[in-house]
Amino acid sequence: MDFVDAGTSWTKAVSKLFTNLHELMHGHIDDSFALLDILDDVYRHHVDYLALALSTLLQECDSLTAEVHIIAINAQTRQTTTEEDDRTELLRDKLSYLDRMMDDFDRLLEGEAGKSSRGRHYFPNPLNAEYCKLVFRDLAQREVREKVQALDTFIYYIKNGQILTSEDAADFTDVTEFRYDLAYLSWCMQSYEDDALDVFRSGLIDSESSTPSTDFDYEIPSSSLLNFNRDDDLLASTSSR
Repeated sequence: MDFVDAGTSWTKAVSKLFTNLHELMHGHIDDSFALLDILDDVYRHHVDYLALALSTLLQECDSLTAEVHIIAINAQTRQTTTEEDDRTELLRDKLSYLDRMMDDFDRLLEGEAGKSSRGRHYFPNPLNAEYCKLVFRDLAQREVREKVQALDTFIYYIKNGQILTSEDAADFTDVTEFRYDLAYLSWCMQSYEDDALDVFRSGLIDSESSTPSTDFDYEIPSSSLLNFNRDDDLLASTSSR
């Protein structure tokens, strides 16, 4: 004969524990989705246009710098074409614009914080990743302006039909680090949305789908009448556990 152990208080305690944990997890997930809505709203209305505009311009400058690298190599063996001159001048104009945009970035972001109904709360720091601030500073205070100045000289030479020496072309045949900084800062501008908001959102969705149900399974404690009668020690041990 089998019977149900009288220790039902244990099963009720387990049931209550799982139910409370389930409600607690769902409560945190709901709160986190509400927070995500606020972060999305602030980013979409006040930050996205700044981050996207700067990131896109950085990518354009990276691509054009690669083109001018090729032009600088060719300019050491022949005169440049009109199209090559135009691309070089376009890079200078883009870098000059980038210089102004980087100067304005903090001021514009601060202005958006003033417009937001939430004040400065929930605003991201788009440069708060690894050494983004250092790259931003180097580009804004030194690298971009140096390249604009070098381009003025470079353009003067090639538009006057001059064949460049390797020294004349050096500023644009050795642009690996400069292009890396452009690409890295472009990533920094997108990292908040891609690596913070999207990761946060994915984590919440995963958490919501994996939250345990209250319909959990457990075995009802049972024992044989023979064991119950013969083994008081086992009963005492089981009860204590």
